[in-house]
Amino acid sequence: MLIAVPFVGATGAPPWVFWIVLPLLVFLNEYTAVNFVVGQIAFSVLVVVLFNILVPMDWQIGLVRVENVGLGLAVSVVVGLLLWPRGAQGQLSSALADLYDAGASLLSLSFRRVLTDASELADAVASARDIARTRAIQAQEVFELFLNERTRQQPGVEVWAMLLSSGKSLLLISDVIDWLFEHGHSAAESGTPASTVGRVATNAIGNLLRLADEIRGGHSLRVAGAHDSTAELRSAALASLSQPDVATSPAALRSAIGLVSSADWLGQLDSLLQDLDEPVGETFPANATHWWR
Repeated sequence: MLIAVPFVGATGAPPWVFWIVLPLLVFLNEYTAVNFVVGQIAFSVLVVVLFNILVPMDWQIGLVRVENVGLGLAVSVVVGLLLWPRGAQGQLSSALADLYDAGASLLSLSFRRVLTDASELADAVASARDIARTRAIQAQEVFELFLNERTRQQPGVEVWAMLLSSGKSLLLISDVIDWLFEHGHSAAESGTPASTVGRVATNAIGNLLRLADEIRGGHSLRVAGAHDSTAELRSAALASLSQPDVATSPAALRSAIGLVSSADWLGQLDSLLQDLDEPVGETFPANATHWWR
């Protein structure tokens, strides 16, 4: 509109000028597919020209158009600040926190089922998996909006990408644990080793929920240093393989395989959670930024 109004004023608004430039403006208006800026400029001038051809009012048509655009812009800004005050970055933090919460619920059910042979949890696991996948899709969509948002991105895109990828990895770990159980590799018969792995799994789920709250709240909630569970998991795996009936009982062998596999994936989960402490901490300043920044 800043071009349309001077155009009408400079030409003196003679009708024959409008008729000459009309075909050119129509052509440039369709040029949006090639160049968005050119197409938008041509559309604004085209509107002014058409109105001046139909109802000649010189520059006043352009002025009305400017007022309408300004009013629409003001309304859009107010609505945007009310509905999305911190842009895609603020929504991304919430979406990732929801993803980690859903992943924690899913992993809790998956490990509980494979370690205790809780077949009755099948429906709960399926429901939790659907919720986690929905949260992953939502987080991915918000991340794509974040990539297209031309604002200051702090921390960098690579931090948010790592958090999103790690959140999706939680679903992968759960899928593997569920596959073990569904193919007869329940670790419940391992006894004490299964209890040990269950205790480590409970701690890992707690850390995952803590990370979700930190992403959402923007401040650290850790009260103690990270605990390395590698030795406990290795001892539990060796104890399950050392049981006397493993060599003679197919059921005991399948249980040992389930225990060792669960311990291995739990170790990877524990390592992942430790690696996430630093990138999650980098999101704290972004979450503490005021909405108008």
